[in-house]
Amino acid sequence: SDYNGVTKGCEVENLYTVSFSKPGYVELSGFSLNVDTEISLSFGTLKDTGTILLAVGGASPGSLQARRANLLSPQRRRRQSGEPYLSVMLNKGSLEVLIFTGSHNPRRVIRRPEQGVLNDGREHSLRIERLPGRFFAVQVDEEPKREAALPNDQPMSLQRVFLGGIPAEVERTSNRANIPFQGCIWNLMVNAVLSDFSQPVSFENAEIGQCPNLAPPPPPLPLPGEEEQKPATPPPAEATPLSAVAPPTARPDPATDLDSCASAEAPAVLEQAHQFGLTRNSHMSFAFDDTKVREKVVLELELRTKEQSGLVLYMARINHADFVSIQVKDGQVCLGYDLGHGNTSGCVPFSINDGSWHKIRVNRHKQRALLSVDGNYTKHMTSPKKADLLDVVGLVYVGGLPLNYTTKRIGPILHSINGCLRNLRMGGGLTSVATGRSKLIDMDLKLDMATPTSSHMVGRCFVATETGTYFDGTGYLQAVASYRVGLDVSITLEFRTSRTSGVLLAVSNKASDGLGLEIVQGKLLFHVDNGVGRITALHVPEGKGFCDGRWHTLTANKIRHRVELIVDGKRSQAQSPNPRSNTCDTNDPVYVGGHPAGVRQAALSTNTPFKGCMKNLKITKASKTMDVHFNKAVKIKGVQPLSCPAVAA
Repeated sequence: SDYNGVTKGCEVENLYTVSFSKPGYVELSGFSLNVDTEISLSFGTLKDTGTILLAVGGASPGSLQARRANLLSPQRRRRQSGEPYLSVMLNKGSLEVLIFTGSHNPRRVIRRPEQGVLNDGREHSLRIERLPGRFFAVQVDEEPKREAALPNDQPMSLQRVFLGGIPAEVERTSNRANIPFQGCIWNLMVNAVLSDFSQPVSFENAEIGQCPNLAPPPPPLPLPGEEEQKPATPPPAEATPLSAVAPPTARPDPATDLDSCASAEAPAVLEQAHQFGLTRNSHMSFAFDDTKVREKVVLELELRTKEQSGLVLYMARINHADFVSIQVKDGQVCLGYDLGHGNTSGCVPFSINDGSWHKIRVNRHKQRALLSVDGNYTKHMTSPKKADLLDVVGLVYVGGLPLNYTTKRIGPILHSINGCLRNLRMGGGLTSVATGRSKLIDMDLKLDMATPTSSHMVGRCFVATETGTYFDGTGYLQAVASYRVGLDVSITLEFRTSRTSGVLLAVSNKASDGLGLEIVQGKLLFHVDNGVGRITALHVPEGKGFCDGRWHTLTANKIRHRVELIVDGKRSQAQSPNPRSNTCDTNDPVYVGGHPAGVRQAALSTNTPFKGCMKNLKITKASKTMDVHFNKAVKIKGVQPLSCPAVAA
C-alpha cells in the first residue's frame, strides 16, 4: 500500500508539517511553474544529503495498469526524459536547485556549505521565484538572492510533486535517483497558498503533522548563584516540533571560563518569556483547528517592549480575505480583523511601550470584538455588513511573519515586534445543539510557546535590559557580506565585556591583508596589515580595566599606512615603515564578536569569541557612514540583537 507510516487521529485537520526518519516520500498535487510563480518552504535536517522537493511533468498513475505501462514502455520512458522538472536537494552540504524546462540543459543554482551550514538541525527557509526575462532566483534564509538564466520563458506544467524522496516507479521513469531526505519539511507554499499535507496523493514512511526536535533549544541560562544544569535528553519525536532559536547550543559557565572577568555573572533570564525582533522575520507559528475559531476567538498574551511599532500576531485565510491581526502602532495596541466583508480596526488609546509588562486580550464573537489592555483600557469594534464567521487557515504567527510570507491587508507594520512575549493563550468556541437548544461551548486551543509548530530567530528574555546586542561568547555575527578596507577607514563602537580576551571586529582576505580589533589579556589591540606586515596600536586600560562592567567607547582609524586607536578618550598610534604599502585589499565579510571556524583572519591574534554587549557600530569611508544594524546581519550565531542584559554580562 502507498499508505503506511502514518499516525491516525480522531479527525482530519489541515497539516503543514511532515518528517522523515527513514526512506519515504509525500506526493502532493502539481502546479504550473510560470513566470512570477513563487515557491517557498522551510526545512530542517542533520544529514548533508537528501531530496527536499522534486516536481516532475507527467500525470500520476491512476491504476496498477497505468503504473505497469509506465514501467514497461521504453517509449514512455523516452518521452518522460524530456519532461520538465524542478529539483531541490542537499548534496554533501550544498543546496542545489535545478530547473529543466524540457529543452536544452538543466539550469542550476548552488549554495555551498562554506556560506553557512544547512544541515545543523535548525530551521532554514528556501524561496524560489521564476522571474520575467528567462531567469529564476533562489533565496536561502535571509541571504542575498542567487539568479540563473533559463533557456525560455514557457510555462512548465509540473503535475507530480514529491517531498522527502520519490517512489521507485518515478525513479525508473524520470531518470532521477531517489536520495532519501531525513528531517522535517513544512510550510510549502506556491504563490502564497499553503499546501495541506493531510490531503496527499500518496505517501510512504511519512510522519505527517509531526516533526522531531532535531536541534533542541538550549537550556536557559542559570539565574545568578545557581549552577548550570546539563542539557536534558531531547523529548520523543512525536512530542516536540523543530525549534530554531537564535542562541547556540553551548554556554560556558563563568566559573569555568578561563578568560572570564572575576566579576562576571550569567545574565538573569525569564524562564517562560521569549524575545522577538532579533531579525525582521523573528516569529513562532502554531497550528490549530480553524473550525473552532469561526464563531469565536479569544487571544491573550503579555508583552514587554519599548518600541513604537511591530507585529504581534497574525492569522489569515489563504487569500487574506479573512484575517485577525494584533500590532503595536505609535506605542499603542491595535486590533484588526475582517470576516470577508470589510476590514475593522481600532487601537486602545494607552501607550504600552514603556518597558513594562502589559496584558493584551482580544475577545471576538461573531461580528463584535473587544480589545483590552491590562483589563482597564478597552476598545469595542463591530465588523461591517452581515458576515459573522472567521474563515482562516489553521496556523497563527506570533511575534512576526516568516521571510516567505507576507500580507497587504494590515499596512506597512510587518516587522517582528522587538519585545518579549509570554503567557500566550488562544481559545475558540463551537455552537452545540445536542440538547435541542443552541449553546456556545468555549474551547482552549492549548498553544504552548515551549513547543511551537515552527520557530525562527527567537531568543531569551532578560530580567532587565538595556540598549545593545548580546554576544554570549560562543559565536559571531557577519555584519557585512563583502567590504573593501582600502586606503582609509574609521570604525567606532561601544562595548561592555565579561571576558579578558575576545574578538571585537575582523575583516581579512585569504592572503595577508586584513583589519582586526581585539581584546587580548585585558589589552585592546587594533591591527592593520596592508600586505607587508601588521601595524598595531595598543591600549592598556587603567584600574579594573575592561572588567569593570561599564560601557567603553573606541574609535579605530586607518589612514593609509598609519593607525590610530582612541579608547575612552585616550589615543594610541602606530605606523608602518613601508609608507608605499598603504592599501588593505579586502573584498570579504566583516565579522563582529568572532568569526567562523576555519576562516583565516590575517589581523587577529586570538580566536576567542567576544562575550558581552556591543552597540552603535559605525564604519565610515570617504565621509559616508554605514550604521551597522545587528538585527539585519547576514549571519548570526550565538548573538541576540537588540537585547542586552542590564547587569554586567
